[in-house]
Amino acid sequence: MKKSMDLLESALTTAISKTMESMTFEEVEVVLEDTRYPEDESNYCWSTLPVLSPVNGALILEISLENAEPLIKNVYGEVSEEIINEASINDLLAEILNTIAGRFMSALLPSDQEFELGLPKTGRGHLTEPERKVTSISFSVGGYIMTVTVMGAEFQSFIKNKEIVT
Repeated sequence: MKKSMDLLESALTTAISKTMESMTFEEVEVVLEDTRYPEDESNYCWSTLPVLSPVNGALILEISLENAEPLIKNVYGEVSEEIINEASINDLLAEILNTIAGRFMSALLPSDQEFELGLPKTGRGHLTEPERKVTSISFSVGGYIMTVTVMGAEFQSFIKNKEIVT
């Protein structure tokens, strides 16, 4: 069980690092302490992306609004303040999560195996349901803390005895 979790976390960490480093041109640092939940959960935003095949599950990206707003500037360069709104934050989170999910699934699967992702959904508040959580990784990009969570027990059984491509 521990070995498969290590492989899952390795694949997720690599997917996060490659995605964020290519989008922000900054190194990613894993954050060990739990920093995900601000006191006011309404100031938290999330994006969730279903994984439809070959396993059922989901990936969730969570970030505080405090960290999401400057992240937009980090990704898109200098943008005017009126462009930084809920819709642009939601679009960015969905784009980041879709890229992470694609890299994550590519690492879990043989290169010739296809996978299917659903459409991302975004929202505010706290989303993660601990009873379905497989693993979470909190990380910092340019000082902005984010968390990606893998949901769905099928991921654990799927990766047993698999080599992860990183």
